[in-house]
Amino acid sequence: MSSHEKPPVRLQESYLAEANRAIDFAMADDRLAKQTVRRMWLKSINELRLIYNDNFPLYLTLPGAEGRDISLLADNNIIKLTEVGAIAPESAHLVVAIERDKLVASELRKRYPGLSIAEVNFSEVVQGNSLLRYPGGGDKYEKFCCASVINLDFQSTLGGFRRDGVDITFLNWIKKLSLLRESLRPSDDWCLFLTLNAVLIDNKNIDERKWQFPVNDVVNPFLYDNFIFNSEFAQKCTDVFGDEICTAIRTAQPLPMSLTVEEQQKLLMVYIPKKIASSIRGQRWSLETTYNVRYGGNDNHAPMVSWIFRFRSYRDANLHENRVYNESLMSIFPSMVRIKDDGEIVSET
Repeated sequence: MSSHEKPPVRLQESYLAEANRAIDFAMADDRLAKQTVRRMWLKSINELRLIYNDNFPLYLTLPGAEGRDISLLADNNIIKLTEVGAIAPESAHLVVAIERDKLVASELRKRYPGLSIAEVNFSEVVQGNSLLRYPGGGDKYEKFCCASVINLDFQSTLGGFRRDGVDITFLNWIKKLSLLRESLRPSDDWCLFLTLNAVLIDNKNIDERKWQFPVNDVVNPFLYDNFIFNSEFAQKCTDVFGDEICTAIRTAQPLPMSLTVEEQQKLLMVYIPKKIASSIRGQRWSLETTYNVRYGGNDNHAPMVSWIFRFRSYRDANLHENRVYNESLMSIFPSMVRIKDDGEIVSET
């Protein structure tokens, strides 16, 4: 336990058993692989501190009941705590937590008095899924969206974010963040941390309709585009996925329902960065996938995928749209790693 990490209390343990919130159980478990991911977060946060603009938060997070990433910031002197463990006044503006559950928010306030908490869903912070509505007018949510580092540490699967056919809500949220920042902080780099459960199909309870979405309705057709027009991308994917999967993508055939957990993780490790890079084409950002990580999937641990994306300010990106996009795609593969259960990092390439 870190010096600023506080032990769970009975109220919280009782709540976890009652509410069965995946994010809280994941945080409480605190496996070694997740600790390695947090160290990756810390490195990126420290880099962004060097160009921090104090008109906006440094860090926005979905911390769950444990708030372990907040402890990480305190342990590394990114935020200051008082002698009684409260967020020091000089650090109060640095961190914002998003927590819709009132009981969990209350627990976080007990652990970290002075922590700024918005008791809403993240979708409310970005004003929903529509690309026509944004926070504005200088309100607090507008500032939250412009934090230097935004950590969307989800525990849901890709299919869990499905809305309106094949629309994936969190991908719309990310596009909205990038567009809003293009207006309010166009010259400042920023980082997005994103974590998902990698299950695309439950092999113990196979349902062809659930398999069709998201794999053959969403992932497969989107990857197909670059297989046709970018031979280097296609070859990199073949190196990662193998011939059988890539042949199915290249020939626009359905992917097999027998994909292993590892194969499902790897599909997302390519699809998500590519999708985000595509969604910001024409904006003034170049996207670098600095960490592209998979872990879990055995010993009763959920298979997870996690990314750190660096959005670099590039004023003329729209003038070099194709080159910037292709460079973003090529950053996907060198950053692919697996974190073993003991926390060791192993390259995938």
